[in-house]
Order: sequence, then C-alpha cells, then structure tokens
Amino acid sequence: MENMHNNKRLRQFSIAAPIGSKRLTQFDIASMPFKDYMHLREHIQKNAQRKNSFAAKRQAKELLRKLSIARKKRPQKRMKVNPDFKKSNCILLDAFYPGRANKGAWKPFKKRRRQLAEINLDKFSFIDCPEETIGKFEEIASAECSTKEIMLNYVDGLCFDMGPYIALALVNDSLPKGLANKGKISSELDEVLSSAGLLNYMNIVPTRPEASAQHTNVHYKNDLQDVMTFSFRKGGGLAPENLAFSEQRDEKVADDFVNTLKSWVRKHNPKQDISAQIATKIKNVMTELFDNALRHGAPETETGEWHTAGVLQKKKNIHGRDVVVCNFSIVNIGLSVSDTLMMASDDVMKEVDTYIQLHKSHFPESTLRTVCAMQDKISRIHAGGSNAQLNGIGLMTSVMNVFSPLFGSNLQEYQPSFTMVSGDTWIQATQNHINDEEEHGKRNIAFNEQNDISLPPDSEYVKTLSKRFPGTVISIRFIIGADQLEEKVKKDG
Repeated sequence: MENMHNNKRLRQFSIAAPIGSKRLTQFDIASMPFKDYMHLREHIQKNAQRKNSFAAKRQAKELLRKLSIARKKRPQKRMKVNPDFKKSNCILLDAFYPGRANKGAWKPFKKRRRQLAEINLDKFSFIDCPEETIGKFEEIASAECSTKEIMLNYVDGLCFDMGPYIALALVNDSLPKGLANKGKISSELDEVLSSAGLLNYMNIVPTRPEASAQHTNVHYKNDLQDVMTFSFRKGGGLAPENLAFSEQRDEKVADDFVNTLKSWVRKHNPKQDISAQIATKIKNVMTELFDNALRHGAPETETGEWHTAGVLQKKKNIHGRDVVVCNFSIVNIGLSVSDTLMMASDDVMKEVDTYIQLHKSHFPESTLRTVCAMQDKISRIHAGGSNAQLNGIGLMTSVMNVFSPLFGSNLQEYQPSFTMVSGDTWIQATQNHINDEEEHGKRNIAFNEQNDISLPPDSEYVKTLSKRFPGTVISIRFIIGADQLEEKVKKDG
C-alpha cells in the first residue's frame, strides 16, 4: 500500500516542480523500490542543473545527503535459522579454519552459547590486502563452528576486487540460511553486490531484484559514480564426456564478457569501441582462464569449477579527471597451482626444480613452483595433448599482453594489474612485467626489475601468505581512460 502512495506521488511531480526537504518527507524512502528511489535522485539532480545556480546545487547536494541517510534506514530482513542444521562439507571452511575438523570444535546450534559474532569486512581485496582478506574468511569459518549468528559489516564503501565477494558467496552458500546476515553496508556496495547477482548465493535478502545470468550487465547511477556489473556466472563440474558442452558454455560466457566490456567502453565514450581483433584476443584469454580452472582445479577428473563476476566503477582521480576502473575475477576451488604442477612430466619438473634450487633461500618451494607455472612451456598437461594450443602458455604474460596495451594507465593511483592467490602464494603482475620477447623459444616473466629468471622475484610482487586459499583466485584490474582508449583504438581499429 505504501509503495502505491509512493508511485502516485512520483507521478505528481515534474522537472518544473522542485522537491524541498518538506516535500521529501512525503515519501517512504526506506521501503520504496530501487527504481523509484533512483528516479527521485535523478529528479533532484536535473532540477539543480536546470536552475544552474550555486544555491540550487548546494540545496540538491543537501537533499541527496538526506535521501541517502533515509535509504540506509530501511529495515534489514532476517531469515530464521533452522536449529537442526548439520555440519556442512565445505572445502573453503575447512581450509580457512583447520580446527573445524577437531572433535567438539563444531557445535550443534542448540549447544552454542555465543549469540553473535560481528565481523568487519574492511580492506576486502585479494589485489591489495590478501593477508587481511583471508584473515576475514578465517574469522567467518571460526564463528561458523560456535556462534548462533554472524553479522557481516561491509566496511569498504566501494568494491575494489570482486574475488573476495565471489569466495564469500561460495562460503555463505554452504551455511544454513540465516546464520550469516548482512550488517552495515554502503548503498553503493549494496547495489553492486545485488546487481551482480551475488546476494542470492550469500543467503541474503537483496534490497532490490537481482540480476539474472541472461542480463550481461546491469547499470545504475548515483551522485558519486557510474557503475556497471558483469553478473555472476559459474561453469564446469561436468563429467569428462560432457566437456564439449562445457567448452561451448565457456565460449558463451566469454562472448558475454566481451559484449559487456564493449558496452562499458561505449558508456564511457559513445564514439569509441573495441576492435574485432582485440575482442577476439580477450575472448581467447577468457576461455583459456576458464580452461585452466576446469583442468587444474580437479586434475584427476578435469571436472573443476569456475565462478566469475565483474564490475566497472567510474571515479575521479586526484586531478579531477574521470577514470573508469574495471575489475573481473575468476575463482576456482580445489587444488592450488603449486599442487597441480607437481603432477607434471619429469622434463617439466626438472626445469622447475632447477629454478627452485636457485631461489629456495628467498622463497618456499610452493611459491617458487607457482611462479614457474606462469612461464611459457611449463604445464602439468603434456604439450602433445588434445588441447596443445592451450598448454604451456605463460598465463600472466598472455593476459597482460592482451589487456594492458589497450587499457594502459599513466595514473599512479589506478594501475592495471593481474593478481593471483593460489594456496599460500600471492603473485601480482603489472605493466612493468610485460614481456613479449622470446628467449630460447619462450617468454618469461621473472617478477623482478631485470626480468631475469636467474634472479629471485621481487617481494613486492611475489609473497608467501601465512594462510592458504584452497584453490585459485585470479583478479584482473584494468583502466579505461579517455585518452588511452582513443589512442589505442585508432591503432588497433
């Protein structure tokens, strides 16, 4: 009934009828549909633009502030926990909290004394803060064993990396409904997670209808930024005899991503687009990433799974210029890159062992093995297999050579990067590591200033983590800047 009154009031005003603080109270901001809420914001902004005066702009800014405050007061819906739920078999929870397997560590709901565990998800990014991010998952896994309710406060105002939110959705999907609830969250991040379709997997009631996989992107605007999302997809998990179908699905998702990326570019600048050549390269890299997840996440059966989502956010840099920061992530649960490489042929392992002996005083074997897996001709799968065209291709080199030339950035605060967390290893490649020159018939990426494999990697780009991630997370961040995009499209188009 209240929404009916909201709709009637929304139809009553026009651009010529300004809204003031008194008129704003006529609306139930907290419970109105998201579409009407955005309509109201747009009306206030357009009215200020029409008047084009300092006073009108100042009043609009104050009204938008009050609108945001009122919107955040909307009641959070809670799900009741079934007190008879059983302990779930979850690889992520077991890995993040090994003590979960100990006798008596996991308690039935009725025997739990701790009522609430409140966890603040700040610095939630594998790209920028891998140790802290895995630490948050450890807190969640520990609380899942002995707490009646977990309250997750999403402290970060924006989404800096989709990877942790995909992993969080997979964790929450294994929890009983109502155990983990959404606490404090900014309206911007709330809408990003909702439009990306992740809240459904988090067992959280969204504040507005979620995106379906049929929609390749969802777009919304507010007074701070423009945002578009590449909605959550998953693939794999099929028996070997169905791999052909799996490959077709992977290609479809890669096509959807390219189409979304093209719409992101056109949204930033309607006169620009991605050339067919670059679009094909991006699609090939995407399918290669999916193929790696399928074949290396569960190497014995090649039935691994991947999960992906992406987000574009338009921001202003420190110089006031518009910058479009894009991020998409792929999460694969299973064996780490280091673990799967140990199944490689004797010839490959001989080369890997040589590298480990060179630098074992600087890094553990698992980390050095992961670095090796990023090089050309280093692969668990024999090069003569049915997928020879994908085997032994330096993954990071391939990705950076596709994305970085097109989406380069001279803006220090938003640098493109390829980040991978796998097992106990964190690796990040930037534009400084791009190398398409072949040495002895292959390309290397050494993660040091000299790009010399005989020297150890720089600890700024290769780290050994104190906690393990059970599988692999790949997060790619790149920049669409007007100047760079226009220059590159002219060259490639």
